[in-house]
Amino acid sequence: MGQQPVGANQEPANLADATECVPRRLMNTALWVALILLGGLGWNSYESYRTSRSLSQRLLKLQELRGIILHSDEVLTMSAAMAAATGDDRWEQRYHAYEPILQDTIEQAQALVVQTSDAAPAGASDIAKISLGQMDAQVQQLMRGIPPEDVQPIFPGETYAALKRLYTDGMKDIAEHLQTSSKHTLEVSGVHSLRHVLFLLGLFAVLAGAWFYTLRTLRKMQERLAARTEELACANEDRDRFLSGMSHAIRSPMTSVLGYADLLLDSEPSAEERSQYLEIIRRNGQDMLTILGDLLDLSQLKAGQVSFELIEISPFEIIDEVVRFTRDQAIERSLGFGVEYEGRIPARIKTDLERVRQVLVTLVSNAIQFTESGGVRIVTRLVDADESEGQLLEFTVIDTGVGMTQPQVRSVFDPFSRSGRIDRRTGEGTGLGLAISRELARRLGGDLQVESTLGHGTRFIFTIDVGSLEGVELVEGPPVIRLSGHAPVAAELEALTGLRGRVLIAEDTPDVRLWLRSVLRKAGLEVEVAENGEVACEKAIAVREVGDSFDVILMDMQMPILNGYEATRQLREQGYEGAIIAITSHAMAGDREMCLAAGCDAYAVKPIDRQDLLAMLAGYLKPSENE
Repeated sequence: MGQQPVGANQEPANLADATECVPRRLMNTALWVALILLGGLGWNSYESYRTSRSLSQRLLKLQELRGIILHSDEVLTMSAAMAAATGDDRWEQRYHAYEPILQDTIEQAQALVVQTSDAAPAGASDIAKISLGQMDAQVQQLMRGIPPEDVQPIFPGETYAALKRLYTDGMKDIAEHLQTSSKHTLEVSGVHSLRHVLFLLGLFAVLAGAWFYTLRTLRKMQERLAARTEELACANEDRDRFLSGMSHAIRSPMTSVLGYADLLLDSEPSAEERSQYLEIIRRNGQDMLTILGDLLDLSQLKAGQVSFELIEISPFEIIDEVVRFTRDQAIERSLGFGVEYEGRIPARIKTDLERVRQVLVTLVSNAIQFTESGGVRIVTRLVDADESEGQLLEFTVIDTGVGMTQPQVRSVFDPFSRSGRIDRRTGEGTGLGLAISRELARRLGGDLQVESTLGHGTRFIFTIDVGSLEGVELVEGPPVIRLSGHAPVAAELEALTGLRGRVLIAEDTPDVRLWLRSVLRKAGLEVEVAENGEVACEKAIAVREVGDSFDVILMDMQMPILNGYEATRQLREQGYEGAIIAITSHAMAGDREMCLAAGCDAYAVKPIDRQDLLAMLAGYLKPSENE
């Protein structure tokens, strides 16, 4: 028991790891995305800067070349005109000095313009260069071989004027292109800058959102972790209390069983003491059986392995069975015990008899246990369902006992809390019966609720779905039944002792085998035993071959060499038709069906009640001749 909290506390650690892992992954993902985006933005910014810088340098160079071209143009034009007008060699020398400068400058401008991938300024520079060449050719003709007196009519001629206009237009185009390119460069740089700013703002917003989302997610997970940790701590505390109570509930009756068994072995008690010791051993054994049954039922309910067998049965028969199971408890405590019916009750309902009886027996037994004076009543009536058009059958168990406080009412159905309906006088109870009863009630289509006031008794209201009532007769219940007599169990057992027949017991446990043989022989039966399934098959076949047979075979299903399932199958395959009753310690969902599928006729769960066993055998045997 001490290791249970350790195992349970490992869950918060695993939950904490998972809680820290998710935000860490989100942060890592966000950081990687941010790094990738920043890297792309940096590279894009670098390329934009490099392109803008290169373009700016070309534009500056073009501006510089434009100034040189304009200056050279003016010098060459003036030198050509003065050389043609005066014939002075100095103007010709000046012209030849500036001519290569202009040619080189135009070529540089043309190369820079081509780099901009724009054909318009390139074409303009070509026109200017061609015009300049043609101008130079005409000027050379003017300066060589043409008399000065003939220069005046030729120099202002249309050819020179046209070439001059082409040159001027080309230079104008270059200047306009430079201005347009500068403006375009500024606009592109502004757009790139604005784009980068917007991108940075968007990236910052994304990162900030991711950061805040991660923080919020982490905070929520931490809150869930804290809530889950607190829930597990409470569950561990309740489980420890529950296990402590279970340990007490099991060890106490076990102490009585072993202690009084030792007294029977080590001393020579009187007949009265012997009877008292045996009764104590039997009662405590029944208590341990009840505890084990509750634990099994709870585990089946939690695992969803409880199966329900719906059959048609009378509600009055259900109440009669509950009364038969619980009336002795009320009589022993000198309590009144009444059964009442309000209004008309369906003559037949479709439900699981065993589960309904289990819940009612638990409620009535609890009511008797917690009532010191007064009595207990079972009130049955038909009520309308709250959320459907159907109807529910309502059983109300009312006692005049000690009642409960409101905290006890709130926790009375908690399977891991002993603060519910536990006997405050004796400390008896495990806190399982009512939790199991509520689960069963809900699986039966109804519910289980409680109303109680300290010092004024308790009412448990148990409802079940009755199925379709179409064509079902509604009848008046019998008058109020008040029970005060006692029908001893001994009389009922007496009716089952006059049996005759032949029974084969297949059981590998010697103590159980001896007990079964003793009970059956006292009931008047002829008994043979087999320690495993193989021996049981051999004896059954051998008896049949001599023309005889066993009336019943009690077949333990868990035996060495050959288990009860295989033994039963082999007997059926060989044509054995006698009755076979399965005896097993397995009481989980589906075990009964497995036994029946193997060929068994009936099914009994250990530990076996003597009265139930004899009643089951009576259905396959004949009464003795002397009865």
